Amino acid sequence: AFFEELSISLIAPFMTLASNVDLIDSNPLLSKLYAFSGRESHNEFVLCLGFMVFLFLLVSSLVSVVTVHSLSKFASQVGVEIGDSLFRYYINMPWLFHSSTNSAQLTKQISNESMRVTDGIVQPLMLMNARIILVSFISLGILFYDPIVALGGFVVFSVVYFVLYGLVREKLHSNGQVISDVATERYKILNEGFGGIKDVLLLNSGKNFT
Repeated sequence: AFFEELSISLIAPFMTLASNVDLIDSNPLLSKLYAFSGRESHNEFVLCLGFMVFLFLLVSSLVSVVTVHSLSKFASQVGVEIGDSLFRYYINMPWLFHSSTNSAQLTKQISNESMRVTDGIVQPLMLMNARIILVSFISLGILFYDPIVALGGFVVFSVVYFVLYGLVREKLHSNGQVISDVATERYKILNEGFGGIKDVLLLNSGKNFT
């Protein structure tokens, strides 16, 4: 968040300087930097600053890549651990539990649902957590620069978010339930088809399972 905030804040001042090199003489800080750099012309100084801004943007992008990779790896590890925990739990349940529960349902929970938790909940939460920090940095910067714009933007984005959330919440819940039910049926067909493959081949009933 710190690197991305700095990279965002560097672009606008540099573009302003590139469009008006006279700022080097009128701005005390830029004048000192220009004298310290030892460049012979304003254009060389601007080019040098542009190269430094580019390097900083590159470093910021690399930090972002490493961050996303680490978050994705962590989320995947959580998903695998959930699957392992479910398997240990189910494998140690008594016979009465297994006699009344379809094995396809258990397989689906371990293989499919644990990955859905990873891809649909844990990983987005990790990324959202990182973005909340970034948004907090940016919001504080805007708040110090122009409180009215900051508060107005907060109200607008909040209203839009809750409207969208209200519109898609029920649909997402419904779709999630459909995906879960269909996945159970798919695993059931797979288990029955491959589990009774001799009968399937003898009776030539592969098309029915397909």
